[in-house]
Amino acid sequence: MLLLVLHVLAGPRPAAAPVRYKIVTRTNTDIDLSAAGQGSQSIALVSTTFVTVTVGDTAGGQLVNIIVDSSAFDGGAIAAQLPPEMLADPKGATFHLFVVNGRSRSSILPTPMSVQAVQAAGGIELLLTSLRRLKAGDTWTDTTMSDTSSAAGSAKGSRVATWTAKPDQGSTLQLDATWTGTTSAGFGQAQIDMKVAGTSHVTAVPGGLALKASSTGTGSATMNMAGMNLPMKVTTDVTTTQLP
Repeated sequence: MLLLVLHVLAGPRPAAAPVRYKIVTRTNTDIDLSAAGQGSQSIALVSTTFVTVTVGDTAGGQLVNIIVDSSAFDGGAIAAQLPPEMLADPKGATFHLFVVNGRSRSSILPTPMSVQAVQAAGGIELLLTSLRRLKAGDTWTDTTMSDTSSAAGSAKGSRVATWTAKPDQGSTLQLDATWTGTTSAGFGQAQIDMKVAGTSHVTAVPGGLALKASSTGTGSATMNMAGMNLPMKVTTDVTTTQLP
């Protein structure tokens, strides 16, 4: 009881020292344009974002604040066709998250809203995973719902991931997951419905932010545009690396 009273009087523990990360998101899309009388088109997009993350304890969980330090977006051959909102520099955008047992209680969205900053959401989600109370041999299932809207369009999705914690080197754990998900998105006159499956891997000291993490997914989709249904194949790759 004495220890409990002292803990209450002391209040929440101060936030840990900020940690910097590099988040790289790669998306490759192959579109079958046969219905439009054309061949296939390949689109490669790469987003690289540097962020600073601060974690502090609070009642029932943790407060995680993330600031975008810098970001670069490579639209490849179609860069000139992308909306200005997707290319806008999100430097200074922030993510304010309430995290319980390694999961954000709300969608991982930046303030102000930025299409480019949203590209880092998958990497941010990965680095939070190890804030869960963990030990080797643990298994659990996470369900993630997302709802993103901006001037460029909107997207809703869900994903179910099954995780396993394994011993790694020293005091670190290796967290591995297999997952499946669906996404429905609308951009202008285009509507995209996609199913995807993949794997994720996180290395971390239990109770702390990830040291490194990665996720790879492949899927199929249909884009409806101007009355045509265009089949698509999509691959995604996300890497999150803690910086010195």
